[in-house]
Amino acid sequence: MAGYSVESLLAWMKDTPRLFGWDGVMAVSSDKVNAVLQQGYKTQLSEGITHQVPSGHIDIADTDISYYFSHFILGAPVLLFESGSFDIPTFPVQMPIVSGVLTQVETILGVARVLRLSAYEPTNGPLLRLQLRLSSEAGKVDVDLALGEEPVLLFPGAEHEKERIGEFFQAWLRHPDNEGRVYPLSVFTEQGNAMLAVRRVDIRTQLEDANSSQPEKKGAVLFFLTTEYGVTGAFPGNEGDIRYLIPNDAQPVYSATSLFSQPVLYRAAFGNSVLQLLEGAEFRFDKEPAEPLRQMTALAGSFQVAAGHYRGTEYEFQSEPFTVSAAGGQQPLTVTFESAKASQTWQFPCTVTFSYRAVGGTQWTPLTASFNVSLRHEFLLWADESGARALEGQLFSPYGDDQEVTPVSGLPGNLDPLLLQQIKGFIAYTIKGALLERFSQTLNTTATESFVEQWTLAGEQRVQPLVKALPHDLAMFGQVGAAQDGLHIVEQSPLLLAGASLQFTTEPPGQGLRWSLENAPGSEGNPGTITADGGLYRAPPAHTMAQGLHRVLVVVRDASNRVATALVTIQAYGVSIDPLIEVCNYGESVTLTAGVLGDGVPQWSIKNRVEGESGELIGDDPQGDRTYVAHGDVSGKSYVLDEIEVRDSLSGQARSAWMLVIQSKGVGLHVRPRADASPVAGQIQLEAVINGTVQPDTQWRLGADSPGEISTTGGLYISDPLAPQRFVLILAEVDIPTFGRFEGYLILPLPLNDFPDVLAALGQ
Repeated sequence: MAGYSVESLLAWMKDTPRLFGWDGVMAVSSDKVNAVLQQGYKTQLSEGITHQVPSGHIDIADTDISYYFSHFILGAPVLLFESGSFDIPTFPVQMPIVSGVLTQVETILGVARVLRLSAYEPTNGPLLRLQLRLSSEAGKVDVDLALGEEPVLLFPGAEHEKERIGEFFQAWLRHPDNEGRVYPLSVFTEQGNAMLAVRRVDIRTQLEDANSSQPEKKGAVLFFLTTEYGVTGAFPGNEGDIRYLIPNDAQPVYSATSLFSQPVLYRAAFGNSVLQLLEGAEFRFDKEPAEPLRQMTALAGSFQVAAGHYRGTEYEFQSEPFTVSAAGGQQPLTVTFESAKASQTWQFPCTVTFSYRAVGGTQWTPLTASFNVSLRHEFLLWADESGARALEGQLFSPYGDDQEVTPVSGLPGNLDPLLLQQIKGFIAYTIKGALLERFSQTLNTTATESFVEQWTLAGEQRVQPLVKALPHDLAMFGQVGAAQDGLHIVEQSPLLLAGASLQFTTEPPGQGLRWSLENAPGSEGNPGTITADGGLYRAPPAHTMAQGLHRVLVVVRDASNRVATALVTIQAYGVSIDPLIEVCNYGESVTLTAGVLGDGVPQWSIKNRVEGESGELIGDDPQGDRTYVAHGDVSGKSYVLDEIEVRDSLSGQARSAWMLVIQSKGVGLHVRPRADASPVAGQIQLEAVINGTVQPDTQWRLGADSPGEISTTGGLYISDPLAPQRFVLILAEVDIPTFGRFEGYLILPLPLNDFPDVLAALGQ
């Protein structure tokens, strides 16, 4: 397959360094990274973190507008993939508003009125957007929302309003009491190999197709690794300098790629092995600031040489154990790293007690002698053609045994030259044999493969390499999935309509599973039902849901007591619309949005329209927004009330929004909660005022299909605690002799007790 197939990526890497000086580059697909964040969100919920933003309000500078926030819940963060530039260290993150009521209040000359009220649900909630730099410290990578900049709430408001509201949420994300602001993404641990200890992680994103017209582009998060003995590399200049790193083969479906430079391969294999070679080892590491480790030299440590035995063609030898110092002699044990080779040199004195005899003889001749030994080993890596692993290595000496040993003292001066040559060979053979025996226990060419296989993303997600190759640098292509010893619910974050059913399943499928439910923090009441042994879930009916939203944690345990969770969000209505009510002037326009749960499309209409009074809906995109254009001035009226209905094309369910259009006659009656009134048991006393004078003869009624009841002459509003509506529209009128009829209105959010700040503002 062309493009970004495994074959084409290996061909691109062949014989050429492609890591721009980095020790390693790990790429994880965007869907897997966001799945990790979703899992982190569910983990926080199971720990009691609600993600509910405290109620509050903001004033928009240089305007008469204030916004009041109530019961806002933020969803899980999602990383967006929009830019292919490696020069940009930040990238956009967005969080959906799962629920919340946003009330817009206008205050003119001390008179406050609600202009707009929005009740958000998952199908119509706006998005909070930030520019974020992923934080990294000591190999730990987090998504810390407190680091977000340029916050905006993407709702139908002016740009300065979007930014100001974004700052409200940003203040909460940065607040010390916000326990849910940090999402662990990954931890790069040493895993027992000091040469792979990650000192620094730099993060960038990569687009699969920067020219794609899709609003949500597919991409990958790239982790650029600097190890303890490596050096920080450079970033690709542009997308043309680097290929998209995750293969797009049809089968298998890849979601992760791991690349390691040749220098780090040699350090991880041979360098780490030498660190384990000695007892009491201490090394000096020679490294320039802008260069990776060039050399490591022993400052202390000893090497134990076991008793040896060797039988040649003429002589037989045996020796007692002895110890060699790694730091003494003409040259301490030194390892030098080149781009594609590691060399070990070591010149040291040693004293050996040994015996020899002629082959077939019975008499051993004992000797104790001192020698100078000069050892050199070279270590090379190349691709493993068998396919069992990515690479294999060879450790060898570039010259013969007798060239490595020089007698110093203790040998008779009249030794036969042949015997002397074989003694030198025996000493070299014994020392090198001991070294090779030790290297066989410590030298590991699969260290980087183990590093990848043991690398864990948050939520116990691991990378399983499927293809391993050494075209030049090491390349491993694989999949991200649950750890082999983990349990995972397949249906992770379903959104259901009240009363709907869903069959939950697990990976791997298990026997003896036990399913249970827990209300997520912030949700109370009936969570629905689930079959304990089968995982068949039924959401609660709408009439049992106190609000329009309910969230439930589905928990499964297997026979080994492994646990997995999923988050179910239940929406009471299959249709959502925003705003629920808005006040505008005649001739003005209002943007409305709608959402449908399922495969249907929203169908828009103005219900019970009145010719010559009702406005128009503009827009023809089946899935798109609509613009309501209010009719021109209607003579003799204070206002026109239009009902806009959105119906699900499949289910037939419908919701309404209301447009209160103020006419040129104006609304002269100021309706407000009485100053000494407070909502007690869901009721509140209202009053109507003209020029500061309360009008006792005011007539009261409800509009816009509002719930509850109001005394027609007393102005006492009593709400219905079981009603699902999120607002009440109260209409008032009074006739004053010689002046005529005055009309007014009041919009109150429901339930009353949840909005003390709004009621206080309206009661001024």
